[in-house]
Amino acid sequence: MFKKIDVLAPPDEPTITTTRWFAAAPERVWACWTRPELLRRWMGPRHLHCVLYEVDLRVGGGYRFVHRAPDGAEFGFHGEYREIQAPHRLVATFVFELMPEHVAVDTLTLVAKDGGTLATTHTVHASIAARDGHLHSGMEEGMADGYDRLDHLLGEAADRASARITPCLWFNHNAEEAIAHYFEVFGGGRYLSTSQYPNGALLTAIFEVAGLQLMALNGGPHFTFNEAVSLRVDCPDQAEIDRVWAALTANGGAESQCCWLKDRFGLSWQIVPSNLGELLSDADPARAQRAMAALMGMKKIDIAAIEAAKAG
Repeated sequence: MFKKIDVLAPPDEPTITTTRWFAAAPERVWACWTRPELLRRWMGPRHLHCVLYEVDLRVGGGYRFVHRAPDGAEFGFHGEYREIQAPHRLVATFVFELMPEHVAVDTLTLVAKDGGTLATTHTVHASIAARDGHLHSGMEEGMADGYDRLDHLLGEAADRASARITPCLWFNHNAEEAIAHYFEVFGGGRYLSTSQYPNGALLTAIFEVAGLQLMALNGGPHFTFNEAVSLRVDCPDQAEIDRVWAALTANGGAESQCCWLKDRFGLSWQIVPSNLGELLSDADPARAQRAMAALMGMKKIDIAAIEAAKAG
């Protein structure tokens, strides 16, 4: 099925209806629409960075997210959940915080169709003028961009569902502290399973963070991490590189060379821009060499500095 967003806005009703098909079951699409660690990875256009996403998924609970533009301007949105029928129907209010007097009501429906899910959003505004303002704000382009990112995220979920390998991280009896830290850095996560020592202390935990499933083991001081194994984090822009770098090097972490760092638990990470391959490649070998030379001289990656070096 062709993955295109269809938008319907009747001239005599203050409503907007959109439909889009996704190659995933409703349960997986629902998870991406209701879990903050997944929402922040796709909701909104690519040029905006999601700096906050909070979800209290219950009737009477609510959500709030904040997008930051490249110039530093921030845009907040929030709403209250009115109806929840997982994994097929979600009704909530929607408020753009720069215009709090305009309260819309969004209804999301997810229906299994043609081996995937047809997602329909129906938004009711207080007036046709408010509806038209929403339409002319770049809504369709922003939703199309976000839905493309959701496609990619759902593809990652499919890959994980068929995976048989889960990396195990050996900690010195501080696995719970490490997991909590990673949940904070990456905007949430979840425990999938745990096991305990005879005395009740945590032995292992399988958890998911930023789309990756890992196992943590409280194994004691016998083994430690080294740079031979690291976790790579793709970041959409410099602001996210700066944020993740600062969070992971804080409180005892350490910078290393060429995008590497160690967190306070000794685990190595690579913090890179999502377009690293494009950034370092060029049809002109001299330009590519200058870009690589600039990268090799850095600790935290500076995208603008690499681009300047590449341009010569």
